[in-house]
Amino acid sequence: MKTVIDRIWSKFAFVLVLIAILIVFTLVVGFTSGDLGKGKYETYTIVEADNLWSIAEDYTQTAKETQHMVKWMSDHNPIMHENKLEVGQEIVIPVKKKSNAHTIYYAKD
Repeated sequence: MKTVIDRIWSKFAFVLVLIAILIVFTLVVGFTSGDLGKGKYETYTIVEADNLWSIAEDYTQTAKETQHMVKWMSDHNPIMHENKLEVGQEIVIPVKKKSNAHTIYYAKD
């Protein structure tokens, strides 16, 4: 006579395996997404008289780009108000980190 577990496994093996794969995939994606400021984007340290607009203007060329950058910084940093930044505070800015100075690039023939 089959046990309850054997009957469940025989009827739902595919579904149970699929659920296990989805759980593992979700955990892997969750843990590998990491901290936003580490690795992908630059960290900017606030200095006297900085605000999000002045920081964005240093990195953008058009008013529309500046608006998008200010919104991105507001959404991705723990900032209460764009003009209430504290000197020494670090924020993440949507500028890709530069590669390591020790990286060697080879010319193609």
